Amino acid sequence: MYVSQVEIGNGSVKQICSGIRQFIPKGELEEKLCIVVDNMKKCKLRGEPSEAMILCGEHTDAVTGVTSVKLASPLIQSSEQVCQIVGQQVVIDADQEITDRKIKPKEWDDISSNLYTNDKGEVVYQDEDGLEKVLFVKLGNELITVKVEGLPSHSAVR
Repeated sequence: MYVSQVEIGNGSVKQICSGIRQFIPKGELEEKLCIVVDNMKKCKLRGEPSEAMILCGEHTDAVTGVTSVKLASPLIQSSEQVCQIVGQQVVIDADQEITDRKIKPKEWDDISSNLYTNDKGEVVYQDEDGLEKVLFVKLGNELITVKVEGLPSHSAVR
């Protein structure tokens, strides 16, 4: 388990415990842009407080049984966007209101069971009507897609 200090915008840092140590080397995490699920209640993992969660894609090869885990991150086009995007919320609808409401673990289970990658590597949420909605970060008038690189289509995202 990694116990990380992650900047989530406006100089705010949160401690995040993640079970990705066996899949992603420490060097691949440091200074990386990632998606943080920050609207969950604080919990303890192995006695350590965890204030948020790092969103990752996961795929287990049916033949080899090998599991691959990759970070979900916004598809940044310029270095200027990096500083601007840290701390911005991920949404599935451009008109969606920004909220700071905390969700319960059961709500997250329901949401995450409908998150996966499409054939472009984009993270999508399948709604109750079966429609795929791409996750993105709204930066002004620009919509920046959230992707998981290096995993096949329909890889789980959690």
